[in-house]
Amino acid sequence: CTDKTGTLTQNRMQIREVFIDGERHPIGDLARDHAQPPMRDALPQGALGWSGFVAAVCNTAVAEGASNHLVGDPTEVALLTFARDAGIDPELRTRIRLVDELPFDSEHQRMTSLFELAPGRFVIAMKGAPEVILDRANFLCREGIEVPLHASRRHEIEQAASDMAA
Repeated sequence: CTDKTGTLTQNRMQIREVFIDGERHPIGDLARDHAQPPMRDALPQGALGWSGFVAAVCNTAVAEGASNHLVGDPTEVALLTFARDAGIDPELRTRIRLVDELPFDSEHQRMTSLFELAPGRFVIAMKGAPEVILDRANFLCREGIEVPLHASRRHEIEQAASDMAA
């Protein structure tokens, strides 16, 4: 997702649409029509669930107080808001064991986190610039199924990212 607004005027960002399963979706419609019940311990389902999972666990923002008010960098808060809208508990990161993390930096343009979900069961979450993530990807989730990331699909994603950033 690349379409974020409000940064300069309100010092906050909002994700307005995502590209999932080969289509652009407005966040409000997608969250209302496809969100899972709030996920606490099980793995997410489908591309929306996994996108929300990565947005929640590969994140430095936090939910504070009884109202779960989100606090942190505007980009991180926008991602955590998206995760919550996708049915992912914004505090999920605090309940799974972080094994290692490469924080975001401008040189690498990505953040990578390794979590142990259960004894011997690990997952790596990565977020960053679309071209950087795509350069490291060999597969993608399409309609809930892992498929090879062929050149045509890579181009489709690159084009969508470019269009959304314009």
